[in-house]
Amino acid sequence: MAERRESEQRKISQDLAGDRRFSDVSSTFGGDRKSSEMYDRKLSELSDVTAGEDDLSLQLVEKRQLRSFSRADEYLYAMKEDLAEWLNLLYPWLHLDPDTFMDKLQTGEHLLRHANAVRRKHVEILELISRGEYSRKPPGFRVPPADLPIRENVTPGTWFARDNVYNFIKFCRDLQVMEVIMFETEDLVSQKNEKHVVLTLLEVARRGAKLGMLAPMLVQFEQQIDIELAREEKERKRQEKEERDREKEKERQIKEEEKLRKEEEKLRKEEEKQRKKKE
Repeated sequence: MAERRESEQRKISQDLAGDRRFSDVSSTFGGDRKSSEMYDRKLSELSDVTAGEDDLSLQLVEKRQLRSFSRADEYLYAMKEDLAEWLNLLYPWLHLDPDTFMDKLQTGEHLLRHANAVRRKHVEILELISRGEYSRKPPGFRVPPADLPIRENVTPGTWFARDNVYNFIKFCRDLQVMEVIMFETEDLVSQKNEKHVVLTLLEVARRGAKLGMLAPMLVQFEQQIDIELAREEKERKRQEKEERDREKEKERQIKEEEKLRKEEEKLRKEEEKQRKKKE
């Protein structure tokens, strides 16, 4: 049963390996209906075969049944739903839902609170590393030396709201979020570009997941795929090593047989020589 499950996992991972980032701009919003349905189906299969495994190093949002989407706006809504659930679990007082997602985040206050939470977790990890209490690799990104200032209870659309959003965008650049994904201040303040706001938050969630913070479901699936790909690569290297060892053993046996054949030939010639002398 375990071998069958691992075989199914490897097959699904191979299918997804070339296009595994669910929030990639071109694949998520530029694919046709057939490709999107196939992707959803594969993720659903992966969810089934990995159920019960406890080898993830990050906290996970409870899994939901995946749906198929035929249009980009449906993908966008699903991602907002996933992010809203994730932020509600982190900050229960937010009461976010997909319909109020942009309204409640447009002042930037809640984004900066999460940025400071990521910053503190990053500092905590570095302190554990310095004390030798953390065996994993240090995070591959930097954070500000101090908490970001937050302008609280500001009116949407004002300069204070824009300043909050601008500071969050600067924080995202510290996290090395790609510019092609990142949203601009006006995109959130004036709600002009939901897509890039969502994609940016997914990238921030991925950075937090690397620190052991709670992860949205989409990031959870990516982590599962990463684990399976790493397991598959390890298995491939093991098989290659076994094949090399078999080849070496085969060569050794051939040399041994050749040596034995030469010794037998030499002994035969000696016996024949002795026999001729006697005659």
